[in-house]
Amino acid sequence: MSKHLILSLIGCLYLSILGAQNTLPEPIRATLTQLTQQVQRVPQEKIHLHMDKPYYSAGERIWFRAHMVHASLHLPIHLSRYIYVELIDADENVVLRKKIRPEEGMYYGQMDLSPDLPEGWYNIRSYTLYLQNFGPSWFYRKNVYIGNRLKPSPDKTTQNKQKQDQPDQPFLVTFTPEGGHLVSGNIQRIAYRGVNEKGQPTPIMGIVKDETGVEVCSFGNESETFGVFALLPQKDKIYTAFCSDAFGNKRSMVLNLPESTVPALAIQQSTQLLMVSLLTFENSPLEDTLYLIAHQRGIPLLQGQLNPSQTFMRIPKKDIAPGTVSFLLLNKSSELLSERTVFVDNGKEPKLTLTWNKTTFGKRDLAYANIQLVNSLGQGIPGNFSISITDDELVKQSSANNGIRNQLLLASDLDATSPFLNITQNIDPLMMTYKWSRFDITDIIQGKLRDANKYPLEIGTAVSGYVRTYPTKRGMPDMKVSMIVNNPPHFDAINTDETGRFYFDGFEIPDSTTIWLQTEKKFASFANLIPDIDSFPEVTPAPVLPMDQNPALFLDDYLSNSREKYFYENGMMHINLDNVVVTAKKEDKHKTVREDRGAFYTFANYTVDAETLETAATLVDALMMAPGITLDDTGTGVLLRGKRPLIMIDNMEYEMQDMAVINPMEVEMIDILRDPNETALFGSQGGNGVINIFLKRGGSAFGSDPGPHHAKITPLGYSKSQPFPMPDYANPSLKRSTVPDLRSTIYWKPDVTTDSLGKSSIQFYTADAARTYTVHIEGVTPQGEIIEHTETIIRK
Repeated sequence: MSKHLILSLIGCLYLSILGAQNTLPEPIRATLTQLTQQVQRVPQEKIHLHMDKPYYSAGERIWFRAHMVHASLHLPIHLSRYIYVELIDADENVVLRKKIRPEEGMYYGQMDLSPDLPEGWYNIRSYTLYLQNFGPSWFYRKNVYIGNRLKPSPDKTTQNKQKQDQPDQPFLVTFTPEGGHLVSGNIQRIAYRGVNEKGQPTPIMGIVKDETGVEVCSFGNESETFGVFALLPQKDKIYTAFCSDAFGNKRSMVLNLPESTVPALAIQQSTQLLMVSLLTFENSPLEDTLYLIAHQRGIPLLQGQLNPSQTFMRIPKKDIAPGTVSFLLLNKSSELLSERTVFVDNGKEPKLTLTWNKTTFGKRDLAYANIQLVNSLGQGIPGNFSISITDDELVKQSSANNGIRNQLLLASDLDATSPFLNITQNIDPLMMTYKWSRFDITDIIQGKLRDANKYPLEIGTAVSGYVRTYPTKRGMPDMKVSMIVNNPPHFDAINTDETGRFYFDGFEIPDSTTIWLQTEKKFASFANLIPDIDSFPEVTPAPVLPMDQNPALFLDDYLSNSREKYFYENGMMHINLDNVVVTAKKEDKHKTVREDRGAFYTFANYTVDAETLETAATLVDALMMAPGITLDDTGTGVLLRGKRPLIMIDNMEYEMQDMAVINPMEVEMIDILRDPNETALFGSQGGNGVINIFLKRGGSAFGSDPGPHHAKITPLGYSKSQPFPMPDYANPSLKRSTVPDLRSTIYWKPDVTTDSLGKSSIQFYTADAARTYTVHIEGVTPQGEIIEHTETIIRK
């Protein structure tokens, strides 16, 4: 979806909220306006990665689909052209990095894991360059374990064993009163959560005492890592929580002192309603009207007033989209008094149905399913999603909820790396301890809207740098810089700006593409061409691991299967060949020079070689020995077939008269291009033919330094997606093959699309072992509705 359409939608939503509320105080109206303006001014991206499995083996391929949406509206967007996906090791080194571009509006690809990859925990990170404006905390992060049984492991047990000993440092506990602060004279809920020294959730229990040592309440048990308890705080009282963990460690901390007069929000949920109430000092009536604003991911949803006669509101949930909703309590000056975040899950999400051709499937059997996607009203709707089907005996699904609903609706709005946030549990106590923080609400209220100008939207490939004098390092303006790409063929030339900078864009390259850059080699001056190198975000610590994630409990069978599969597919093959005679082909030195200098043509119609050049007094004399070359009217230049050709020196465009100052002894060779297939690469300028002069480098053109006015770079290009390999058991001989089918990922398809009626289909062949398969589907509809579906099929 385009940026302009998104801005229009946000504006319409804002107008529908503000409506005819002309009686609102100006500061409140300004806050509503500023919330909307901030989201319009700086659109943010959210990314979720769906991967085919939760863990892998060295030598395998990771298949993934990146779902990118607008952070507030959840509409699929393509503001950034590229999404980056990285594999990071435990030492915070980037092991693999992929740059993914959309294919028919969808981002997907693969990562090939080296068979030499050490076993251990890794981290998957995904982002766009534009997302760097908001910090790495909003990148997608996920821990993934990669085992290795392809070669002996030094100590497999130690690598897989999680530390269960007593921690070296005490645990930490966070206490958060509902609404953000204690209000005396009210029974108030207080949320808590505990973590160990690694940041992992840990069970906490304890009691609360007042300053006289009297116990006022207790909380927690040996299994709860978070929860809520009720406290009746009294004015001038000091409350201390005495806590302990499962190891007997103890610590205490003072709870927040009651605020004297500031009210706090309290919110309860039923199936259909959000019930908002106020906690006031000693239950005293309000003295003035207060204002309530609810926003969902920065977009205002509703506004209301709370006054002495009305301190309670009921809000229907049916018209609120699933996800986090933040409530702000403001006075008439729009000062923030209290804030409370809730999670709304009203079931208004699309539903997927898969109708299979069989109830159970045999060995290497065809499995076919019709797919139906409907909205909450049962109407068929278009959508696209990724689907993975895995063998349950080999692939055990993690207890951590890392699915698209949890990521987009919850974690990515509050704390994308938190091990607590799990959409499947009762998370309301946790919601008291988090705030929506993609933008600073206090700054927005004060009119301090942020920008995102440091990292622009990446809409295509760009190559930049500067040309400086040597050794003074001053920028050289108006210097012509040429860029040559061999595959796919691309040529461009621009002049540096007043500071010596150059910038090429408007093209794309696949990964591992070499680019040649060169600037003019002016006589009596030394030009140093310095390209900018790729820059990527600094690696920050990975999310903490939940304590129940111990891969040693379930990886042995999987890794043994992966090892067997790897050697079946990649093992050594011994082939006995008849005696053969190997004849070496004479090296084409001309072709080698072209490749070494970055020429994007392979053959020339005629080449003036070094031997011919040594006998000529001038370059014109040397060229006159070539067929089709004649003198021009001045007698100092040449024509090619009667027309003035394009003159290139080391792939850089020059004027005809520049040849007069070049000694033929300084030239390695001269290519003459007449063939339209070759000259077309130079655009309209090459229409009359091209003469390309290659200067010598230090006496030899082969393997030498290209010189300071040249640069050869290989920037990160986009990764080409590969099809998921599937056996075709419709072939009888393949179905009867004795080679075992050891797939752990039975099927992967990242680009399933339903039509306008919500219909689509998939098909694949089952593997050998009689096991159950888990089908997992993730996606987003064009309207921003989250698709997530899991079911099991049986292979007998």
